[in-house]
Amino acid sequence: MKKLYLLLLIALLRLPAIGQADYWQQEVHYTIDVSLNDTEHSLEGFLKLRYVNHSRDTLRFIWFHLWPNAFKNDRTAFTEQTLQNGDTKFYFSTRDKRGYINRLDFRVANSTLKTEDHPQYIDVIKVNLPAPLAPNQETEITTPFHVQLPANFSRGGHTRHSYQVTQWYPKPAVYDRLGWHPIPYLDQGEFYSEFGSFDVRITVPQGYVVAATGELQNEEEKEWLKKKADTANQTREIIIKKKPGFGQKPVAKKPVAKKPVAKKPTSIGKKKIPQKKQPAQIAEQPQTTNRKPQTLKTLQYKQNNVHDFAWFADSAFVVKQDTIQLASGRVVQAMSFYRSIKSKGWNKSIQFLKDAVHFRSNLIGEYPYNVVSVVEAKMGFEGGMEYPTITSISPGFDEKTLDMTIEHEVGHNWFYGILASNERDHAWMDEGVNTYYDNRYKAMKYPSNNYPKWLQKRLPDNIEELPVDALAQIKKDQPIATPSGDFTEVNYMAIVYLKTGFMMQHLENAIGTQRFDSCMQAYYRQWQFKHPYPQDFQKSFTVGDGKAVQSFMDSLQTKRRHKYDGPPQVETGVFILSEEL
Repeated sequence: MKKLYLLLLIALLRLPAIGQADYWQQEVHYTIDVSLNDTEHSLEGFLKLRYVNHSRDTLRFIWFHLWPNAFKNDRTAFTEQTLQNGDTKFYFSTRDKRGYINRLDFRVANSTLKTEDHPQYIDVIKVNLPAPLAPNQETEITTPFHVQLPANFSRGGHTRHSYQVTQWYPKPAVYDRLGWHPIPYLDQGEFYSEFGSFDVRITVPQGYVVAATGELQNEEEKEWLKKKADTANQTREIIIKKKPGFGQKPVAKKPVAKKPVAKKPTSIGKKKIPQKKQPAQIAEQPQTTNRKPQTLKTLQYKQNNVHDFAWFADSAFVVKQDTIQLASGRVVQAMSFYRSIKSKGWNKSIQFLKDAVHFRSNLIGEYPYNVVSVVEAKMGFEGGMEYPTITSISPGFDEKTLDMTIEHEVGHNWFYGILASNERDHAWMDEGVNTYYDNRYKAMKYPSNNYPKWLQKRLPDNIEELPVDALAQIKKDQPIATPSGDFTEVNYMAIVYLKTGFMMQHLENAIGTQRFDSCMQAYYRQWQFKHPYPQDFQKSFTVGDGKAVQSFMDSLQTKRRHKYDGPPQVETGVFILSEEL
């Protein structure tokens, strides 16, 4: 009997190792040359893609995402979803505000490949290979492409001559243990892409400041950005010194007699009404005609172990930069690109970046890249959007909101960037888990609230449970495990972000903070630069009798309200599921 127990123990200990040994994922290497035409608001590009088949299957085709076509007409998945969510801006937009990708010519060894349209989505295409691609073989595919950038209705496009170039190149869909994942572009519902490397050359007019994924290779451009950052710091000091009363004691002002001023005649019906001061917006640059020939520059960016590439270009960017020293001694370059030198919040953006990177590195695992950047960019919504090593933040936030938004979006480098789960099917694995760490960051940095004492006594410890419970009470909630595109707009925010965030807090309470952090660090080490699924998350958090994480996983499937019963338990804490009201 003892021998049998020993054999069973050995078998159980070997299970994770066997599972990890069986894991595979595809590998992609991009070389892209792209030029920006800031008169036509378009891109001309050429893609060379080396695709390595690490699967056990022989591939005869590859699905490609052509996501700029989401903005081609009013019959795309993107348009249908925005209409369902009550947003008609794109649907009623004029033709000149829309975008697309065309002039494609997929080739292998100079032989044109046959393509097939997706039966449902115009932003997905099947590229048939000239010969079967066997396991452990690779192929090189090339294509030119032209992109007409839309006005920014969602995450990317342009606002006059400010460019947000995201989801812009032909990108192979993920092929993993569950098969192909060809998905259309959606506003509500994010992405799933293959890991690899990027070598991207971007040609723009000389005066543009470019912020992009990865490490800039041009020494001359690095020096130019450094000078702009130094100039910004000096200008900021001058502005501060010019403020009334700077360095001086307040002096009582003598009353000044007002001189009578003649009133200008006003027309009836044209009375000027004072307008409320609005948050700072990105200034739109006037369209120009008969522009002189431009001097161009080509910038090269490289990055390994990422699954996407985004870039931003604007001649008006203010630049700030510094370095972040991690606990291991590694140094990361921190960069911030924004519009107004007078912005109090953005002038602290480098410190916000540092705080975010240190916080996540210490709790989860060290930030693995050599650069991290944040960009102020007007998008089709208020908030932020993450990409590997770089994130965009919409303008107009106050200081605290900007800090929290930067922390959230930079945090996606861990949950989406490094731990690259399928965001479209399992949004909780990036947005929800990321929100949990937002809550810990907020509790550490902004522990107090501004609620009056009488109200604090009547509020739950976690105020974010209120909207979730309200939806459950009127039976309008949905399970956390619902795919992104199937959520209602209100549930996407309340369930994916808020509910998952406090359910993760309950899981921490159930197994204890120290053990929770240890499990997350093990999960990070095992699955960094890979595609984890919910069952992989569960394995990493199975401690003691496993009841706590099993209850957490069960809670993902139900619409019922959730309460935690009792104080934290190290091994056997469980969640109590209340019956629907």
